[in-house]
Amino acid sequence: MPLPFILAGVAVAAVTGVAGAAAKAVNRDYEEELESINNKIKNLAEKTDRNYQNAQKKTEEQVNEWVAFKRDLTQYSLQRFVDSFGKLKKVDFKESKDLSLDQIKDIERFTLDYKLNSSGKSLGTESEAAVKGAVLGVVGGGAYFIGSLIKGVKLQYAIEEAEANLAELKVQAEKVKKAQLKLVKLGKHAQEMHQVAHTLNELFILALQEMEGNMNRYGTDYSKYGQEVRKQVYVTAEFAKTIKHLIDAPLVSDRGGELHPKSGQALKTAQAYLEQAR
Repeated sequence: MPLPFILAGVAVAAVTGVAGAAAKAVNRDYEEELESINNKIKNLAEKTDRNYQNAQKKTEEQVNEWVAFKRDLTQYSLQRFVDSFGKLKKVDFKESKDLSLDQIKDIERFTLDYKLNSSGKSLGTESEAAVKGAVLGVVGGGAYFIGSLIKGVKLQYAIEEAEANLAELKVQAEKVKKAQLKLVKLGKHAQEMHQVAHTLNELFILALQEMEGNMNRYGTDYSKYGQEVRKQVYVTAEFAKTIKHLIDAPLVSDRGGELHPKSGQALKTAQAYLEQAR
């Protein structure tokens, strides 16, 4: 074979080899970029879902603790008050603008309803199941949609499509994050309600013990009590009214996940009374 043809063949082979190597390099870069985008999608989805699930679990625990404590307050503290107060005779709260015997009767009806209702639906306007439903049903669809995106994006997809999926995931992740913040707010509020009610209950039990001691000492005829003993009965009844008001406040609104305005107001009222009582 003539030398020029041999050199030409070598040249073509060299060019072909260079072109092939370049093509492989381009493909490798393409795959690495695509894999990088997919990893971002996977990491964002997993992080978003993990954070939401953790917030959901913590909120559920906080709500359940508050609901359980409401049951204890009703079954023990308020029931004890109703039993003891019911022994008093000729009680008169006419001089009070803040507390009436009708409110005491409301507490009596509340505790009686609890006794008759084993499911505990007498606790405010929502049952435990309703509270759980509002907490757990906030953004389940958003979390599951993220999961489908992880499965949907594969390496053979075009980079443009992967980037579009990443952009869509970021939008969905923001929605989940907003819902997550609602859960956190709801959980913190339930925890605060629990803490305030716990402190109120400690003072309430002390007042109740003092009232029962006075009843043993001076009898059950309220009309024969001195001013200080009457005041002590009134203070105990005020504690009962405040705790009952706190228990009775619905935690979440019908919109789901939103804090009920009555719950916030009840907490403020209880906090104000607690500051006054200390």
